Amino acid sequence: MSLKKRKKWQHPEILKLIQATGGKKDPVDIVREKARSFVKIFYGKVIKGPPFSPEILASLIGAKVEYKRPILDSEAQLIPFPDHFLIRCNPYRPRVRQNFSLFHEISHLLLMNLKINFPCKRTQKKEFDINNEIEYLCDISAAELLLPLPWFSKDMEKLGISVQSLLTLCKKYIASREAVAIRVAQLSSLPLAAVFFSWRNKPQEEKSYKPEKKEHLFLFPEIKPLPPKKLRVDFSVPSSSFPYFIPQFKSVEEKTLIYKSSLDGKIHQGIEWINLVNSNTQFYVETLPLTYRGAKPPYRVLALLRPID
Repeated sequence: MSLKKRKKWQHPEILKLIQATGGKKDPVDIVREKARSFVKIFYGKVIKGPPFSPEILASLIGAKVEYKRPILDSEAQLIPFPDHFLIRCNPYRPRVRQNFSLFHEISHLLLMNLKINFPCKRTQKKEFDINNEIEYLCDISAAELLLPLPWFSKDMEKLGISVQSLLTLCKKYIASREAVAIRVAQLSSLPLAAVFFSWRNKPQEEKSYKPEKKEHLFLFPEIKPLPPKKLRVDFSVPSSSFPYFIPQFKSVEEKTLIYKSSLDGKIHQGIEWINLVNSNTQFYVETLPLTYRGAKPPYRVLALLRPID
């Protein structure tokens, strides 16, 4: 589900932007238009690709890039100087993370051109709240700059939609599996959902949890120990024609390909019935474990789901 459909904007700077359009445009659409206008000006002319260089784009809009560990952030940081901006990028992150982080900080500069310059730092919460609204818009813009139209859509059409084509796009654009999967789902004209799973408890289970110690159980006998984690939906990104709503934190059964992929770290594909939409629904499923160097199972998993008529 897209953010603009599920959340009312609250940040005062963003509300001003909405008012400036007479309330006719959503901030997501405004930011996308802004990013795409920059793509039309610079990409294919000054900036060659894919992959596209964030360093060159930064220099064209008055920013410099240096690869040093940021002071205030683990990924990247935008630092203002009297005559320019400096983007400090963590050199110890994977290159795909560096690319997205650089485009994210460049997007802060694009938003400043839209009069959105309220200092904001990403919170640790996954929930969308007022402190994350500007950061979310910068992520939207970063995806437009990292995986720009029309190059990305043409490559999608040429390669088709599958886990293997997704991996090809990741390599070509030097982008993460997560970023490419989200972009593919957003641009797909077919009924498709990119669903991300991780091993976790429900939020209400975590809120009621207390360490399993005798003194806690004695003082709070009604509090039960935290139950075992299950493979649950972190979030999902549907195409415009995907007919189902997939609830967050919904767990998957052990017999599914998604569950199997989380344990063995392998790609799986096939047709199966999955209870993700409050009833058993038949999908064509392709899974892709989301691992990092040194990680051990169980893994996070991306699943591409296409309903079977």
